[in-house]
Amino acid sequence: MYEAYVTRASELAPQYSQGKLDWDNTQNMLEQLRLRHEEANMLGFDNFAALSLAPKMANDVQEVDFFLTDFAHKAKPFAQRDWDELCQFAKTTLGLEDGVEPWDNAFVAERLKQERYSFSENELKQYFPLPKVLDGLFGVIQTLFSVRIEAADLPSWHDDVQSFSVKDLDGNIRAYFYLDPYARPGKRGGAWMDDARGRRELPNGEIQIPVAYLVCNFAPPVKVNGVLRPPTITHDDVITLFHESGHGLHHLLTQVSALGVSGINGVEWDAVELPSQFMENFCWEWEVLEKMTAHVDSGKPLPQELFNKILAAKNFQNGLMTLRQIVMSLTDWRLHSSFNAEKAQGSAVLEVSREIAADFNVIPQPAISRWINTFSHMAQGSAVLEVSREIAADFNVIPQPAISRWINTFSHIFAGGYAAGYYSYKWAEVLSADAYSAFEEAAKLTGSVLDADTGKRYRTEILEVGGSRPAAESFKAFRGREPSVDALLRHGGLAG
Repeated sequence: MYEAYVTRASELAPQYSQGKLDWDNTQNMLEQLRLRHEEANMLGFDNFAALSLAPKMANDVQEVDFFLTDFAHKAKPFAQRDWDELCQFAKTTLGLEDGVEPWDNAFVAERLKQERYSFSENELKQYFPLPKVLDGLFGVIQTLFSVRIEAADLPSWHDDVQSFSVKDLDGNIRAYFYLDPYARPGKRGGAWMDDARGRRELPNGEIQIPVAYLVCNFAPPVKVNGVLRPPTITHDDVITLFHESGHGLHHLLTQVSALGVSGINGVEWDAVELPSQFMENFCWEWEVLEKMTAHVDSGKPLPQELFNKILAAKNFQNGLMTLRQIVMSLTDWRLHSSFNAEKAQGSAVLEVSREIAADFNVIPQPAISRWINTFSHMAQGSAVLEVSREIAADFNVIPQPAISRWINTFSHIFAGGYAAGYYSYKWAEVLSADAYSAFEEAAKLTGSVLDADTGKRYRTEILEVGGSRPAAESFKAFRGREPSVDALLRHGGLAG
């Protein structure tokens, strides 16, 4: 089964998974890479990576390559630590004397996690009734950004939908937003924020205030013994709610009146996740969770012992997970910057991914793996395999099976919108973690991460300006310096 999975959409699929050669993505990847390179040249750029940076925060190809390579070198020792830990547990506890095979990784990791951090997700969920969570979220926003959130009575598309006004401390309405929290038949799944209306100056000189949608798919309230029970959500759901609220604040608190750059409009593509990921950090703070939790039956707040368990589990195996994302990002970046698709033949794309994996991977990858062939955010080809192999040779800490063709299923870059853009996930995480570290620094003086003075600077320099100036300038105005990866490494347990 594992061999079938890692060779899907590749030339090995007929041998390992009863696939058809017609499904091999190899030539599709190469063709996409060639066409992207041709497009970049026609527009005056050396390569597609350089072209892709036009609407982004990163300055040039070299900056992104250095960012990823430097990050990989810093994460690799912790990935090695995670891998050694898995292998030792597999041998001493599970009796796997011959080591951990690639198809064993997920099983061994889950067993180790259960043994080390034993708590019930269902037990934890009982402490997060949605009304209490919303009160806590609104409290964080009101404390940090000097606004008031109040229920409004706007027309809506469903009885479940709630509406709210955002007022300044003088009582002036600055924005509205809708919250559509529950799943229902016919509703699109997932969670997202979208703008219903942007802030702008109207022809008569009046200011149109912004309106946003916050949409989730939590389980709706149900009746228990004839009594409507408040809906409870998981801690992951809490993080999702804070994340989407971060996007919403970026749109709602803007003070820019030119529609094209107000709120979320015009913000660089690799910086747009800064406000959303920033808000996630508060979901790991005891002073926040204690006030926004109440057991659905007893009303008691989350016990600190249980909080300590979820906090300890937060970074479980994060070294391996981080390095994997960097290897995928580097593969994408090298394929769109230094890889010559015009001259590439056969397995060149696969080799790029293998070179990167060899440098940074700590988990052995099967030789049959063709993951890159379904990296649908990008392109494909057996020449591409060689690129991925070169990167793997540099960074992987886990041996990679020769059959692995992960590059053939890298859908983000071949069938999605992340060609030469997969790095943006980590880029935005660096920005958000570094921004949040300003609140941690303030907490050392004030005793609380909910510091209103720091919140005011963040609101003024990040949220209010929208896309009216480069994100790099906004970040530097807030932090007083260039972004640093140190906070993200520390938050992820990858420091020290």
